[in-house]
Order: sequence, then C-alpha cells, then structure tokens
Amino acid sequence: MSFYKISKMYKQLAALLWLCVMVSAAQAQQKNYPPYEIYYSVFDSTFISAEVAKAAGIVRGKDRKLINISVRKQLDDGTTIENPAIVKGKATDLIHSKELAFKEIKERGAIYYIAETKIDRNDELVVFKISVFPEGARYPYEIEFNRRLYLD
Repeated sequence: MSFYKISKMYKQLAALLWLCVMVSAAQAQQKNYPPYEIYYSVFDSTFISAEVAKAAGIVRGKDRKLINISVRKQLDDGTTIENPAIVKGKATDLIHSKELAFKEIKERGAIYYIAETKIDRNDELVVFKISVFPEGARYPYEIEFNRRLYLD
C-alpha cells in the first residue's frame, strides 16, 4: 500500500473520530464508576461520509446505526485520560437479539469502540446491554440503556 493511500486512510479515520467526538458530545450519556467514566451514544451511520465508512469498514445505510463507547480514567489531579477496554454487547428489539462486534479506533488522546447494528422497522425500541471491562479494572461494568431508533 502506498504512503498516499495510508495517509489518506488515516485522515479519513481522523475525520471519523472527530465525528464521534462531536456526536458523542451532543448525545452521549455518561456512567461513572470511579475512577472510570464510560461514555456511550447511538447515531445514524449516514452521519459519516462514504469514504470514512469505507476506511473504517463500516456499512452505511438508513437502517444502520452506530454505537460509540469510550472510557476515560480520572487521575488524582482531576484530569482524565483515555483508557483501553474490552467492550462487548447486545442489541435487542421486540423480535431479535444481536451480538454487537465492537471495533477499537485509536487516536492520540482518544480511544473509541464502535459497533454497528441494523434496524428492521421505523420507530423501533432497542435495548442495549453493554459490558465494559476497562484495562486496570477488577471487573467489567454493565451498562443497559434503550433508544428509539428511526429509519432515515
């Protein structure tokens, strides 16, 4: 692979990370398990460009949603730093229960875990059960939340 293609891919992934930060800041919820802060959000896959989706191996579509998880560790001075984790989860609607396959995306100062899910109908209530095991923690933390998802 040429340097140009690698550089372009990194720029596209950086754009994806920037989008995750912006979407997460606007819609993210947070759970605190001192010293860990776990942020989570769900957004439409169409929010990212086709090029960024291709570089990250993400399928875009009106029926596809992305789940974004990030973990930060609070330091003694009150600041936080990114913290690697093992993230697993499940998305359940009225009919289906699907395992979520999280991909780790690293950028300087940030680590994101992104998974895709597909919805079958408009105005679908989906329950997410996510297990987050931060590096350095004694055990995983369980997060459960629901979202009403719509076809665009």
